[in-house]
This record gives sequence, C-alpha cells and structure tokens, in this order.
Amino acid sequence: MNLQFEITKDATIIAKLNKTVQQKHHVAHPYRFNPYNEEKVKTWFVDFLRQEDTVAILAKADEEYIGYAVLKHRKKMTDNPFIDPDFETLYIDQISIEKAFQNQGIGDRLIEFIKTLARQKGITRIHLDVWSDNLQAKHFFQKKEFSTIREIMELELD
Repeated sequence: MNLQFEITKDATIIAKLNKTVQQKHHVAHPYRFNPYNEEKVKTWFVDFLRQEDTVAILAKADEEYIGYAVLKHRKKMTDNPFIDPDFETLYIDQISIEKAFQNQGIGDRLIEFIKTLARQKGITRIHLDVWSDNLQAKHFFQKKEFSTIREIMELELD
C-alpha cells in the first residue's frame, strides 16, 4: 500500500470521511450528537477550516482517501493570568481511519506525521479528547504514549 499524507482545507473530502466517526458518536451518545448529515457537516468544516490556526490532514492509500485528522494550533495566551504565556499545544480536534483500514499501522503513521508537524512549529505538546467509553481509541493513544492529564465529569439532571 502506497500511503501518503496531504495537508488540506478541502471540507468536502473531510466531511465524507467524518461519517464513520460521527455515526459512532451518535450511536454512543445520541443525547449529544446528531446523526450524520453530509451537507451540514461540510458547511461546518468549510467554516472551521477557514480559521488560520486550523488544518486538516488526509491519509491516502494509493488513490483512495482512508482517514483524516483535524488539528488546531492553540497558541500562547498572553492575556490569561492563569496559563503560562509560553504554553501552546497542537490539539487533535478529530482523527479517524476508515474501518477497513484500521489495525494496519496507518493511525500510527498519521500520529507520527502530526508529531513532525508539531515539532516543525516548535510545539512540544499534543492534546486531544477521548470519550471515556471509547476503549479502542484510549488504548490506541496510550500505546502512542499519550497520558491522561484531566477528566471531564458530567451530571445528568432529571
């Protein structure tokens, strides 16, 4: 398999690849996530990817797009008295590999590509969020040496 990574702002391709992960989120958390709607998702990605600190990466095997990551450069916050003004991260907002291509090392190579991008920008930390019940994702990121640094808790009221 000839695997390549492309940096893009192409919302159409990202929106199509988002279907798998959006449906997974909707099934797991229907109170929070809508069913996948390609046009709405595409419109959202068009706006999101216009931001100068946001970029997407496409994973391409031979001539087929098989995964993606959307990254946000969270820059220094000099006006925030609580955060060190030199602290910045590369935040993985979304990441997904199509099911037929999982467990083939593609996610590993995508993470390595993201790490290289971060280093090129002088960023020393990469952050992401994982749902507590998404054991497959948690295991993958722990294997890639990500560690849990905080947890968000929720109370559902009657």
